[in-house]
Parts: sequence; C-alpha cells; structure tokens
Amino acid sequence: MSTVNNKIQIPSVEYYVDLGLPSGVVWATRNIDVTQTDGFATTPYTYDCSYFSWGNTDGHNLNTGGTFDYEFSESGYSETSGSTIMTDIPLSADAARQNLGGHWRLPTVEDYEELVANTDCIDASGNVSSVNTVITINGVDGVLYRSKTNGNTIFFPRVGIGKDYEKSNSFIYWLGTISTGTTYPPTTHAREMPYGDGTTRGANQVTRRKNGLPIRPVFNFTLFQNQHINVFDNQIEYLSHKASPGFDGKNVSFIKSDNIIRYKK
Repeated sequence: MSTVNNKIQIPSVEYYVDLGLPSGVVWATRNIDVTQTDGFATTPYTYDCSYFSWGNTDGHNLNTGGTFDYEFSESGYSETSGSTIMTDIPLSADAARQNLGGHWRLPTVEDYEELVANTDCIDASGNVSSVNTVITINGVDGVLYRSKTNGNTIFFPRVGIGKDYEKSNSFIYWLGTISTGTTYPPTTHAREMPYGDGTTRGANQVTRRKNGLPIRPVFNFTLFQNQHINVFDNQIEYLSHKASPGFDGKNVSFIKSDNIIRYKK
C-alpha cells in the first residue's frame, strides 16, 4: 500500500480484520514479512515473518538453517538509528509505516489494551479463556482472540523472537511504546504484547530493544470519518470535510469492479 500526497490506497480486506473496537482501529490479519511483495506474511497461519529490533525498519527473516544472518545483540543495536530514540517510535522509524506505507503503524500500549478489553481469548474447545491459551490452527501454534462485539477473530502465531543469531521461543510482539521507569529503563527496554501460554492478557511487560520481534500492525479507519471522497485507480482522495451520509469511517473496503467505496453500518 502506498501514499502519494493526499491519495491513500485502502488496504485489501484480506489484510485486516474489523474487531468492532471503539477507536475504529483495525488490526492486520498477518505479520509483516519484508520478503513478500505486499509486505505481509503469505497467510495468517504461518511461522514465516520478519523480525525487527525496536525503532528500526529493516526486517530480518530466518534463513534455511533456522537462524538469522543478522545478529540481534546489544553491540549491534547500539550502532543502529533505533538505539537513539528516547520517545515512542516516530513514524519515520515505524517499521509498519515504512514497509507497508499508507497509514499502517505499530500498535501502541493503548491499542493493545483496547484489543484485550474488547476481545476474549479462545481455547482449543472454543471456550473463553481468562489467560492466553495457545492452540493450533492449520498446523500453526498461536493464540486466537475473538471480538466481544461482532465475533470476528484474529490469530497471533507463536513465531518466537530473535536473540543474537538464534530464535528464542518467547511469544511476544512489539509495541511502538517505549519503557518508563528505572528498573527497565527506556534506554534498553520497550513495551511488548505478551501471548505466551498461561500469561495474563494485557500484562504490563517489556523486553530488550535489541531483540528481534515480529510486528502486527494496525490501521485507523477513523482517518476517513466525515470525509467526502472520490475513488479512482484503487485510491481515495480527500475532497472536503463535508460529511458523507452513513459513512462512519469503519469497515471500509474497495470494490474495484464498480469503482465505489462500500461500507457497512
């Protein structure tokens, strides 16, 4: 997806899921994979994806031997531009924005807390679990969250993380929010989304910024709220701030066959 001036291409519906979140944020259905043309993993149910140190936009994939050709180390991280960031990740260093374009971005702590508050974790029997519970779908281990509002689901595969040249089995994803405090200082730590089996949903956890973690990006459809828009060449362009009746900025998908924006109320 790309952005040119004020022309914004709407993400393909296969890449996001509407979970009915109050903010209008939608979550990607797949992790980022920089080896793919569209920047996303080939399917929601795959271990293949890219890993990023915090604040850096270069993604690294496992090689055929199951290790990394890049070293996720403190010494290596100290030489990257990401190591100099002492705030939440700016868009210029946001791996989602820089690799996917458009208005994709890393989720924040607030996005993650909203996700947890408005979804349930589902176990292998289809029942609600009070903690993260790893299940297997299409041969891939991960956790499944189901919306309390519309029943839509999102799956996070257990892809591990990068430490030095090796892959660890830790089950966490990056947030764009920096750590605070002195125990886990912002110079070395940032916030993450924990999904490990039995872990508390919404836990306030951090990990070292030098580690290589997967990224599940988000996109805010309220950016289009109360906008009068034209559609052309699979893109949209702002015309004015006049309200378009019935258009709420959510659940938007582009139907190329008849060249219109379709929306659901």
